Amino acid sequence: MCQVLPLVDLLLHAERKDHSMTPTIAALVAALIAAASLVGTIAVPIIASNASTQARLDTRARSLPWALAATLVIWYVIASTIGAQGGFRFGDGPPTLALGLVPVALGIAAIWLIPSLGRLLADPQLQPTLIAVESYRVIFGVVFLILIPLGQLPAFFGIPAGVGDVVAGLTAWGAAAALRNGNRRVAIWWNLFGLLDFAVAIGIGILAAPGPLTLLKLTPSTLALSIPPLVVVPTFAVPLSILLHAASLRYLLGNAVVGNPSRAGELATGSR
Repeated sequence: MCQVLPLVDLLLHAERKDHSMTPTIAALVAALIAAASLVGTIAVPIIASNASTQARLDTRARSLPWALAATLVIWYVIASTIGAQGGFRFGDGPPTLALGLVPVALGIAAIWLIPSLGRLLADPQLQPTLIAVESYRVIFGVVFLILIPLGQLPAFFGIPAGVGDVVAGLTAWGAAAALRNGNRRVAIWWNLFGLLDFAVAIGIGILAAPGPLTLLKLTPSTLALSIPPLVVVPTFAVPLSILLHAASLRYLLGNAVVGNPSRAGELATGSR
């Protein structure tokens, strides 16, 4: 216990007035973030492609995974480029980092309005894998926690956001296995926890950032989230995960009940 207290004190009181990283730390963080983002960029289209093949969809529907892959790559490149140019940097004006939520709105609209995409993402065989792929969140959580004692992120943000991501990532495989075995309730609660983690992180991140919306005076602030290498997290990785949660919950809470009202009661008990 005595050995733990100094570490806790370090996490809670680590302070540094600038947000610069040493080249080595910056390179390591950039590599970890790129690797985690790459997992989502590559895995999601591959999973969708396998599902479309197994479901024997028509030729047009089977081209959706390729379109999805191209969209993710273009999205990642745009977010990285704008971030590298300082386009999302917190400042005196409105937080442009919030523009990262635009792809979320567009993605949710596409899932609901494009029938072939909605059917593809609602495939029962696809759902457990969509949950399991979010295990990449462990990497983001670890990065947040590491950057606290290095003075790059405030503990008030880094601890809940980091721990939340680590927990969500570590439990993703378990939630996926539960869904594969017919337990929808575990999958639903896992999705809700994942979204709550993002809500807390986004809220603290904006309120502790330099700018007109600053309500939390923390040292350091959350400025590092709006500049490289972390800027890809709120502009690509987080929106992608939110879309995965949306696709999962759409299936768990919607498609499973459509045409069979008796299933509504099953959702509450976790059976199919």
